Amino acid sequence: MCIRDRTKPVAKIISPTQGSVLGSAAQDIKLELSDAGGSGLNMASVIFKVNNVQVTQGVSWADQGGKKVCTYHATNLSDGSNSVSLQVTDNDGNVSDAATVSFVISTSAPTLNVTSPQDNLLTNSNRVTVAGTAAAGSDAVTLTSVKINGETVSVGSGGAFSKEITLKEGANTITVVAEDSIGKTTSVTRHVTVDTKAPVISCLLYTSPSPRDLSTS
Repeated sequence: MCIRDRTKPVAKIISPTQGSVLGSAAQDIKLELSDAGGSGLNMASVIFKVNNVQVTQGVSWADQGGKKVCTYHATNLSDGSNSVSLQVTDNDGNVSDAATVSFVISTSAPTLNVTSPQDNLLTNSNRVTVAGTAAAGSDAVTLTSVKINGETVSVGSGGAFSKEITLKEGANTITVVAEDSIGKTTSVTRHVTVDTKAPVISCLLYTSPSPRDLSTS
């Protein structure tokens, strides 16, 4: 008498994880299948979908520790919400629970507008105010910091920031960097030259010619 296995196989999506926010339209999707009952996996039954479209090309399964694993490289994922689902049947006809993961793609870097100082500014002051606005590139992420020459500055309402900094005599480079919660950055560079030295005026002293010099001329 043959006793049929009634234990469901297990389908797992290892990555990306549920609710994750990712910064690239190309992602490695890691999958795992296991046979909990012993009848073996029917690999021809695998249903793997990305954004509800079944994927059959570029999927290669390998044995690893008694499980079947696969890394599928997904490209052209759209900004916003994306989903992956996976299901498998074993050789006794038991169907796994469907594994599903939803995640967000956010490819836009922060916006950064530096309104002061203007680039290539020439000034006689060793102090200048660096000001502007910054914002996250999408609703899926948040703006985490704005830094001026590596120093974090406070960001107020509407993403506004302003800080007075000290410059050295001569050429100065000011770098402003905005960063979001998934590590995307936007930077703006300003060049400012400080010249605090007064101009030097040379006076040429005129000497009147002597009578003798005039008589010989």
